[in-house]
Amino acid sequence: MTDIEKKLIADMIDVGNKMYLRGFVAANDGNLSVRTPDGEYAIVTPTGVSKGGMSEDMPTTELSAEDLTDGKIAVLDLLVISKMAPSKGEARRLIQQGGVLVNDAKVEAIDATVDADALTGDGIIVRKGKKTYRRFCIQ
Repeated sequence: MTDIEKKLIADMIDVGNKMYLRGFVAANDGNLSVRTPDGEYAIVTPTGVSKGGMSEDMPTTELSAEDLTDGKIAVLDLLVISKMAPSKGEARRLIQQGGVLVNDAKVEAIDATVDADALTGDGIIVRKGKKTYRRFCIQ
């Protein structure tokens, strides 16, 4: 990634946070995008992520095909793999109490899964509680 691309990403995060704080966008409305100076491609914010919660240094877990079963992975497994929960039992409790969100949508079922398609590109953002975020993507 070039210095210009890093600057564009930092600027997008800054603008997204300011828009959110000023009430111009609800949590995860729409996307922001900017075309790179060479015009070859655009940098786009992740879908379904709060503009107020974007971070340049968001912790990321890269999954491999071996982590998936039949092209899916359980949200419980994501929580344990990333150490967002110390055990599957604790992950179940978090979900039952409504404390886990995937792309700002509350995870309602203990057996919820994420498809491989959702993990491609920018991946997904899993949030535990109000302050713990982690991006998951496939290599």
